[in-house]
Amino acid sequence: MPSFVEPENVVCICECVPEDTNGQVQYQAFESQLRSMREKRGNANAKHLWFGSTTQEILRILTYGFGSAVAPTAGAAFGSGIYLTPQHRPFSSVNLCSVDGNGVQCMLLCQVILGNMEQVRPGSLQNSPSSDEYDSGVDDHAAPTCFVVWASHANTRIHPRCVFIFRLPPDLQGMQWS
Repeated sequence: MPSFVEPENVVCICECVPEDTNGQVQYQAFESQLRSMREKRGNANAKHLWFGSTTQEILRILTYGFGSAVAPTAGAAFGSGIYLTPQHRPFSSVNLCSVDGNGVQCMLLCQVILGNMEQVRPGSLQNSPSSDEYDSGVDDHAAPTCFVVWASHANTRIHPRCVFIFRLPPDLQGMQWS
């Protein structure tokens, strides 16, 4: 749970368990990609990362997966792709969350296959790996704050693990996080 959200502000934490055929197929594709990346690279570099967005977009992801539901962040700082933040920096994803009339927001904690990451510079127009050597993007190898999964890889490399539904404490509402 993010450290800035007090337990009394947690509305619900739901584990994402694919029960329908579409969800099971997506999960099997993710697991297959995980095995394949381990064989290809020796290490899949799988991490748990946060994804923040509107509640409607998160519902679409849970129904249809990342590839068909999420519009890549075009024109954003690190190219066109799906942006995720480190598990220890969930507040960076809060900026991307919508807030409903009751102050409720939601984010996804996802398992993400990063493979070999290439550094993507601010202002990049990149929308795919620059070569077969790379699988995903990162803003800074030493101290990453943003990971980019290219849209063409989204459905097989990002798997939602749980939905985190919360209210920010009043003193934090409306703040911009970096």
